[in-house]
Amino acid sequence: MKQSIFKTALVVLAPLSIVVAPTALARMLYGVPGEGNPVHPAAAVQKARIVNVRELGARGDGVSDDTKAIQMAIDAAGKNATIKFPAGGYLGSNLQGENRSGLVFTGEGQLSVIKQKAGAERIATFDGSSDIVITGLGFDANGIKSYGGVVFYAAQRVRIENNRFWDSAPKPVGRADRYSIVFGK
Repeated sequence: MKQSIFKTALVVLAPLSIVVAPTALARMLYGVPGEGNPVHPAAAVQKARIVNVRELGARGDGVSDDTKAIQMAIDAAGKNATIKFPAGGYLGSNLQGENRSGLVFTGEGQLSVIKQKAGAERIATFDGSSDIVITGLGFDANGIKSYGGVVFYAAQRVRIENNRFWDSAPKPVGRADRYSIVFGK
């Protein structure tokens, strides 16, 4: 069993040194939550709600239409929630996130793929949203027509990292596939 070597923190106030327990140091730095002070970042992460798309009915088998379950997850997730995509292939399209804030969409890298239904306009649209993080997911545009698999209108503070975007459908004759991600307005 590994033990932490950081059992106390040393606060140096020249010419005085004080040894302080980590919880006491956190209270000094961040205050006591609920007394007009911000919540310690670690506590905020612990309180974040996780919404698992499988628990809302998504099958993740790459064949079943998971649009309704994924949309339910987006709708059910409050501010500062994480929407989790366990390993699997999720068929979906035209997902909507309007005026949403503080959402994290996460998966297990290339093992968690959201595939656009054939003929659909796009995978997802976020309008008027902020503080959105998309990480550890694969996106298959599956015959993208134009202007993208994931679209952001009037969005602020969007972070897209450690994802993979591709189009598994044959390219249209004489045309190239266009735009995995679009930011507009």
